[in-house]
Amino acid sequence: MTQEKVLEYQDYIIHWVSRFQGKGINVTFSQLSSYLLSYFSPTTVEKDLRPEIDDFFERLLEETNQKEKKRMEEIELPYHGITLNEQDIDLLMIANAKSFDELQSAISSITGCSLIIPEDVSLEDAIASIFQSYLDQKISKDDFFQNPSLKLDKKIEYLLSSNQLSSNELKILKDVISSPNIPSKLNEFFSDEQLTKIYQILRDCSPIEKSGIKSSTVEQYRRLYDIIQNKYDSITLDEEGKYGRIVLGNGECDFRHLEKCLQYAESLGKTVRVNTLLFYMDCPEYLYQLDKNFENHDVVKKELSHYVDETTKVLAKYPDTVRSVDVFNELLNRFPISGDIAYQYRGDIPQDSQIGDFDNIKSGWLKHLSIDDLCDVITQARQNLPNTDFMYNDDHLIDPKKMAATKAIISQIQAYEETHQEELGGKRLIDSIGTQMHIDYSCTREQMEQMIRHLSSFGFPIEITEFDLAMTGLDPNLSSTEIEKLRQKKMYEVYDVVSSLKDECNIRGFTIWSKTDQQNFRVSIENEKRIQNKMSPI
Repeated sequence: MTQEKVLEYQDYIIHWVSRFQGKGINVTFSQLSSYLLSYFSPTTVEKDLRPEIDDFFERLLEETNQKEKKRMEEIELPYHGITLNEQDIDLLMIANAKSFDELQSAISSITGCSLIIPEDVSLEDAIASIFQSYLDQKISKDDFFQNPSLKLDKKIEYLLSSNQLSSNELKILKDVISSPNIPSKLNEFFSDEQLTKIYQILRDCSPIEKSGIKSSTVEQYRRLYDIIQNKYDSITLDEEGKYGRIVLGNGECDFRHLEKCLQYAESLGKTVRVNTLLFYMDCPEYLYQLDKNFENHDVVKKELSHYVDETTKVLAKYPDTVRSVDVFNELLNRFPISGDIAYQYRGDIPQDSQIGDFDNIKSGWLKHLSIDDLCDVITQARQNLPNTDFMYNDDHLIDPKKMAATKAIISQIQAYEETHQEELGGKRLIDSIGTQMHIDYSCTREQMEQMIRHLSSFGFPIEITEFDLAMTGLDPNLSSTEIEKLRQKKMYEVYDVVSSLKDECNIRGFTIWSKTDQQNFRVSIENEKRIQNKMSPI
């Protein structure tokens, strides 16, 4: 590229200078021009170079960002982790296919989408086409928040067009869908085998994007693949081990998606944390709404026990891959509640759905089950996975008021362990403790240090299991450059805290939850609230 060509593209380069500076990276027009002159040959064919410049600067921006953020990965910890969901894995397989056979193999493992390799195109064009087709078939989170019925509509559309049902089954199914009380009608007209097939097809369709997926690019997922290979040794599987992703509408278990994700991690040589066996939000609404009595207690416990038993038997098939399982997750309300007791076991909190942030107190399974009941369930998991790390995992432990309640719960679990040593085979129900650490900029260094020292006093190895940093609640007049500088400042604080306390407090792992701002856990929650209140998303 000649100097004249650089000048021709000067407005475009100025745009990229702004992009870099918006990320808090100081760079000048002259510097970016020099980069281009050194990268492109003077004999470059005269054509519109903007796509190539885009690709070049995107890579340069990513490399610069990684240099800024690499300090966390330089800390010597046994586990550096990243969180992936099934959509991530689908896109990783598509973007990094090295041949048409690999691309076809990836497509064959993907469900819920119609993906066809176009004829007479290069591998690169085929990958771009399949990648974009996958994104186009997902419903954006923002659209879903505005119209939740889109999810069911899309699932039914996929069910009817899947080509997996006979013409007679389709005819009956269309009549059933148009009638009231669909579940009972399905049971009336279809056999157990047919029902399992129908519910599997519905499960195969996950039409709502995971946060930020629809704005992804092939290059981003190629860079993500390289980062995973070079910087992470552990993958946390988001959702695929949970009740709601495994148990079908007729009560049968479907492990195809969980095993697909485990096998992908295995193919990369990575270990896996499974998130999570006990999660209040996974309880089916019909079980949650049951009256709290002895009879319903047994029904709920039996259902949860069946899922945990069957799931851990599947996990046992991957002893060299599954390193840790979240067995107790968010047993306390996430944020403090008013009254004399700020944090309680969710099963002890009165369930008032009129409370503004009902998710903060909703109990799910825990409405019907005591701590000892949960321990009974996880004892079965321990018998299936005698040598796997079992973790107690919770959010918002940054609040010191939550520590006493956490200690009380763990003490109850430890008391159970002491009286059930025979069933446990001398093992424990908790081997490690995880702090999710979904934080925002208001979180201070002192709070982080206090939290880790408190957790260390419990006597378990500590992992930061779901770290992300939401830059919300700041002065709206701050520029993007100022916000990025504040982000980097906070990240360095986190690094210094983990680095200084890792040996003293036995910190063994650090896992990233949200890979980009668009995928941030708290930003997604905030956007859902904003859209429901007729406000624009962040």
